[in-house]
Order: sequence, then C-alpha cells, then structure tokens
Amino acid sequence: MISQSKKNILALFFIKGYSIAVSLALIPLTLKLLNEFQYGIWITLFNVLSWISIFDIGIGNGLRNKFTEALAKNKIEEAGKYVSTAYF
Repeated sequence: MISQSKKNILALFFIKGYSIAVSLALIPLTLKLLNEFQYGIWITLFNVLSWISIFDIGIGNGLRNKFTEALAKNKIEEAGKYVSTAYF
C-alpha cells in the first residue's frame, strides 16, 4: 500500500510535468498570435510579474509572524495596522 505522502509526491511530479508541457506548447501558439517584437514585450512582462509573485519580499511571511504575535498579545489595533501596511 502506498502512503499518502508518496501519493502526493507522485501527484506533484505529474502536475509539474504537465505544467512544463503546457508552457512549452504555449510558446509556438503565442508566436503565431504575436510578431517577434510583441512576443518579446509579452515574455518580458510575464517574467517580471512571475518574479514579483515568486519573490514577494517576505511580506506574506512577515505579516503572518507579526500578525500572530500581535494577536497573541491581544493587540487587535496593532494587528490591523500590520494587515493594512502589508496590503499597501
């Protein structure tokens, strides 16, 4: 019998492989719709947005830590300030 963690690992490999295949299939499709210059702009914007989503500068983790700390100390107003600052 396969454990749940092994099933999850296999599923993640399958999903990652599927994601790579879709990404590779999108390149020729996008090139048919856009000329080379437009494709260059598109790929640059896409990569910059991807970097921003990957490297969120630790705002999410910092918010989680400070928010939890403020709630543990029963400082509700301070916790709200942390949330609004992170969203800003």
